Amino acid sequence: MRITCEPPIHQWRPAFDTSLDRAELIPLLNRPEAQGRQRVDRVIATGHQAWLWHPGILAKDIAMTRAARQLDATAVHVVDQDVLDNLSLALPIVKDGRLDVFRLSLAEHDAAIPTGCQPPADAVAVERTLTKSRGRWGQALLADIEPIIQAYAQVQPCATLAEQTTAVLAHLMLPYTGPVVWMYSSHLGQLASFRRLVGDMVHDAHRCAACYNHAVAEYPQAGVGPLNVETDRVELPLWVLAWQQPRQQVYVDTSRTDPVLVRANGQRIDEGRGDRMAPKALLLTATMRSLVCDWFIHGQGGATYDRVTDHWWSTWVGQPLAPTSLVTADLRMSFGVPVSDGDELSAAVWWNHHLPCNLDRALQLRGHRVEQKRRLIRDMNDDRDRARRAAAYTQIQSINREFAKQYPEALRDARRKLQRARIGLANRKVGLKRDWCFGLHEPGQLKTLAKAFNCRPLSNRRTGNGK
Repeated sequence: MRITCEPPIHQWRPAFDTSLDRAELIPLLNRPEAQGRQRVDRVIATGHQAWLWHPGILAKDIAMTRAARQLDATAVHVVDQDVLDNLSLALPIVKDGRLDVFRLSLAEHDAAIPTGCQPPADAVAVERTLTKSRGRWGQALLADIEPIIQAYAQVQPCATLAEQTTAVLAHLMLPYTGPVVWMYSSHLGQLASFRRLVGDMVHDAHRCAACYNHAVAEYPQAGVGPLNVETDRVELPLWVLAWQQPRQQVYVDTSRTDPVLVRANGQRIDEGRGDRMAPKALLLTATMRSLVCDWFIHGQGGATYDRVTDHWWSTWVGQPLAPTSLVTADLRMSFGVPVSDGDELSAAVWWNHHLPCNLDRALQLRGHRVEQKRRLIRDMNDDRDRARRAAAYTQIQSINREFAKQYPEALRDARRKLQRARIGLANRKVGLKRDWCFGLHEPGQLKTLAKAFNCRPLSNRRTGNGK
């Protein structure tokens, strides 16, 4: 287990901004206890896409809830509305000692439509699919999927696929994080403060996009694409969302006296027809760090691309954003099968070749035939007569064959080690895979992760027996 927390939690010093009006956040927070609050003054936040996360994402939420308790703040996880195959679950299986990945589709959905813009999956059908898969693979399945089955069984009716996936994640995370308040990026358009920010971009579109693109160019390794800037229109870092429709880019039509927002095809964006606007990645973290939270927790990828956000915001707005930290974790699942690297295979190949000619040395044998072999080797090295050297070599090989008949198990063991190394090298890629759904990991391993953040699990409830 390898954990990254930079800086350490005890060094987090949020400058809590009491001037922010966060009352408008409360209707967006999806837990009843959060909605019942009159005020939300302090916020520690993180975020990710709505899919069955690996433990590195869980680590962010553990750190967030740990810090929120220490600082008497609200822990808020913002769920992004990306397009992804969030109902695909990778499962580890073994066949003849060889690891493999079986990708299970839990239910039908449209991966080209944002998770917040399509209906939830049939939870009963998901349970049935998981149960059938467990029956199909039996002992070949190297992970306990019961926690995920139970999570789908207990999820309440949801309006969208994003909400359903979030509910499943909340159930799986609860023993390690405690309650987490969730918010959806597609709902940020309901905030008056976000609308004012969009208005600022609309009326300063060219400079906003120029600062954005300059920041993108400064950090090409972040993999962020630039905004399109044309003669009569400028792209903004927004998506327009509509129910069961692919998301589309948002432009400002600058050819008009009063600029308006349009799609790429020029059609005007109309909230009266159900259009909603949601921020792209950089604007999402900028919104969170300027309007919502006092501290934001990134993973490895977010920490890289948010350098672009900081550069853009400092040049366009001229104000600092809330500070951030980097939290992630690498957890490997243990499968009880060989996993090796190229050096181990090379060593096994060499030993398998070396041993038949050197059993006497490898096994530290003694006796007449051992001494005879040593004399033959010594004399052969000094003898320049080709016939005598050939005869000595033949005698040495004969002695080696005798030893092989007397000690066959040593040779069989060398062949087994070679085969194991070959299988282990084939297993290496799967064996070192770190992005299995955290719900497949043993609860004890996840509790160890939680304790690493000085965050004791808030429940003794196990999420499955594990394997």
